[in-house]
Amino acid sequence: MSNENSQTEELLAEFIDESVEGLQDLPDLLDAFRQDPADSDSINKVFRSVHSVKGGASFLGLMAIKQFAHALENALDDARNGKLDITEELQRSLVDGFDMLGEMLQQVLQGETSPDLSPEAEELLNRVQEQAAKAQGDLSPEECLLNEVLALAEEMDHSDVPQALDWATKIRALAQTAAGDEEEEAAATADASPQQFIGGAFMLGKTDATEAVAKLLQSFIAIEEHNYDKAKAADFLAAAKQLQQLTEKAGEAEHGEAINKAITNLKMIVDSPFDLDGMLLSTSWENLPPVLTALQTAATAETEAAADREKASSKSADSSEASSENSPKKKTRFLRVREENVDEFLDDVASLFITGERLKDVQQRLSSEFPTHAVVEELRQINAHFGAQTSNLQQSVVALRKVPIRGLFSKFPRMARSLAADLGKKLDVHLVGEETEVDKSLTEDLDAPLSHMVRNVCDHGIDSPEERVARGVNEVGNLWMKCETTRTHVIISIQDDGRGIDPEKIRSIAINKGLITPAQAAAMSEQESIELIFLPGFSTAETVSDISGRGVGMDVVRTAVRDHNGDLKIESTLGKGTTFHLVVPIQKAVIVVDGLLVNQDGNRYVVPFEFIREIVELDQENIKTVQGRSVVSVRGELFAAQSLSEVLGDAPATDNADSDRTPIGVLVSSKGGNVCLIVEQVLGQRKVVVNDIRETLPTTQCVGGVAQLGAGNLSLVLSVPDIIESMCSDKLDFQRDEETADV
Repeated sequence: MSNENSQTEELLAEFIDESVEGLQDLPDLLDAFRQDPADSDSINKVFRSVHSVKGGASFLGLMAIKQFAHALENALDDARNGKLDITEELQRSLVDGFDMLGEMLQQVLQGETSPDLSPEAEELLNRVQEQAAKAQGDLSPEECLLNEVLALAEEMDHSDVPQALDWATKIRALAQTAAGDEEEEAAATADASPQQFIGGAFMLGKTDATEAVAKLLQSFIAIEEHNYDKAKAADFLAAAKQLQQLTEKAGEAEHGEAINKAITNLKMIVDSPFDLDGMLLSTSWENLPPVLTALQTAATAETEAAADREKASSKSADSSEASSENSPKKKTRFLRVREENVDEFLDDVASLFITGERLKDVQQRLSSEFPTHAVVEELRQINAHFGAQTSNLQQSVVALRKVPIRGLFSKFPRMARSLAADLGKKLDVHLVGEETEVDKSLTEDLDAPLSHMVRNVCDHGIDSPEERVARGVNEVGNLWMKCETTRTHVIISIQDDGRGIDPEKIRSIAINKGLITPAQAAAMSEQESIELIFLPGFSTAETVSDISGRGVGMDVVRTAVRDHNGDLKIESTLGKGTTFHLVVPIQKAVIVVDGLLVNQDGNRYVVPFEFIREIVELDQENIKTVQGRSVVSVRGELFAAQSLSEVLGDAPATDNADSDRTPIGVLVSSKGGNVCLIVEQVLGQRKVVVNDIRETLPTTQCVGGVAQLGAGNLSLVLSVPDIIESMCSDKLDFQRDEETADV
């Protein structure tokens, strides 16, 4: 029984994951259909996604979700069948419905289930139905009544009452009688003969259905031209079933229903114990001409599109890129893996790196004692090969840890729309680059900063509908969230088309709060003024808000980003909008640092190579003093300088045998500036696995972790950004003071 429960829970989790992911694209697809009602593909994708959620919820016994999805499905079905237009109000109600459907699914995942709809869900469904009714305003009362009757018949199709199917058939018959000119036109289509379709091409989506349709036509013509017998009718039935199966594979539910009706009518004749007139087969044929006409039209469109593609490809026949694009792509497959298993794998990979370092240490000791021995050379080759293998494995682990940023982005559209609605604003959210993959830890760490920024956009970035109309733009604001990667960084952009940031207002607020002086404000550029919002305690909010204010806590956001050695940049144009760019280095699954091993006071330290700008030998001519602080001059450029002992707060060893050795300057740089670390000795390059010690020793400064070297020796890995921040806390303008420097 426990195994069955486990399988059910796994199936439920997989259903919810896939459903929530499928719902995320629906707002954009629905908007595409509203902008271009001819884009049937978009509305069909929306309908199928909601229909899939309904079907899965029904199978798993999630009746409230089934009921809610079914109500949304009805409105979408009317839209795709041309019975109503997607107005802006209806679109917003449906998008709210998608959000609530996703929330209901997440509640199930958290163990919160209910067989009944919540009051909020019922209120939302009523709003959807009201907006749908308004969107049908152009229909006559008779047409509206007809739609309600057909909807009733559809409900009866899914009823458990045996007589309901008979009632549904009778209701549809009455509806067809009352349909008027529209049904007469459909009847005229149904009068088309099989001979009219002979020799035509037929397509079901991307599937060629020509052969299946040809069999269907040939079998029916054989019945018409010869005496009726059940064998010929069975051929017709088999051909119809084959065509219906193709419609299921192609996802063409509407065509499948029509063919299924033809099959049902035919089976009634074939299975009858009575000697029925073969002319009754016409009741089956009547359902087929509209379907065949649609399939023939699709084939014509596909032929024209193929001709266009062939024409375009002929222009680039010599291009290797064109040939690669036309080659079939292998379908991506996914495997669900427990996070605990991945973490254990990461620990094992880290152990391999440590083992590699120990082997290198053994090799170096053997080389010093037996420099020409063949075994030592063999060990060197093995170590080189082992190092390459562990590096490749580390890259594989990096890929294993990566997840689409869609998981991080997915909650923000609903959150932003909900916050905007609470503030009386209208907002559309657009996600770009959701499939971009980043390290899982980064998505967790950026959740809070991005949430804060989205709240700021809703509260103070986007103006009210009245203000937007007054400045000549659409009353509906827009928020774009975009993710992209370079070779070394992840870039997340948060953009709005709101009022923008007024530099003059920012300067005035900063002066009033005592953050800057009027003289400083007068000397600032517009960009420098805008960046004042990152000062601690700065806020443009005129009243206290439960949501946020543009600038409230933005210093915290920038600090969180810089904790990842990243930066937060801002661009804003008054009246046009604001864009924030979060630029963060790509995270590694196993923190492997390629660094410079240095010696200071008998201790070994690792300086990550990514921060090293240059390594120079220093003499007295290089070292100067400016305002009581040491600086180093390298080719005329001055750098703040400190010995590594001073940086770490250690007293230098007085009996150090290497005190007469020429000091080495390691020039390092980061977002905070450039400085020079003075060390006693450079020991060489090492690749080490870094273990974080900040949780164990939270007050540790200027140290990013500890690494294990060969022979069980440990080495501290320096945090260069922290070192630079500590050395530049009281920045000096070295260029300005160079003339006053004491040698």
